[in-house]
Amino acid sequence: FVSRLPFTFLGLAVVQQTGSLGTACVVLLSYQSCRALSQQFQTKRIDNKINYGLSSIALVAYTCLIIALSADVGASWWFYLVIPTGLSETLAIQQFYLVKLLGLDLNSNVDSVRIRNLVKKSHTATGIGSAMAFLCSSRVYTSFNQLGIGYLGLSVAVVKLAIIFFIGTYLL
Repeated sequence: FVSRLPFTFLGLAVVQQTGSLGTACVVLLSYQSCRALSQQFQTKRIDNKINYGLSSIALVAYTCLIIALSADVGASWWFYLVIPTGLSETLAIQQFYLVKLLGLDLNSNVDSVRIRNLVKKSHTATGIGSAMAFLCSSRVYTSFNQLGIGYLGLSVAVVKLAIIFFIGTYLL
């Protein structure tokens, strides 16, 4: 949810503010590039530290967004602060947690099939999460503008960090 939140409203918001489709494309490309970079990091290392680090980026970015907008200094460039939240995409780590929590052996054919089926189900949940992100972010943006998005993103980032801290500390 936290990594899908910006993608759902950001392009339209940038075009509305700047009047430039090109700027919106560059912002979305940059955001998606951060998501890809996050996945690249996770191919090199998967553990709690990388998960906390990547997930904390959204916390910092949304906090900076709220501060900039509250101080009335970030109104024209606020969307650049949303770009690094793409680094909080941690689907590979979530799959790793799933394997660990269920005690699966990826070298086993039975467990490999089971994990594939569970990942398919998680993609369905991710789709539902994306729909929820679109609904929430568009409603919040319409009602509360950029500052509302900052608070929504910060709230989601805090909840995600609490959940991964719980999983990393107590379940693994």
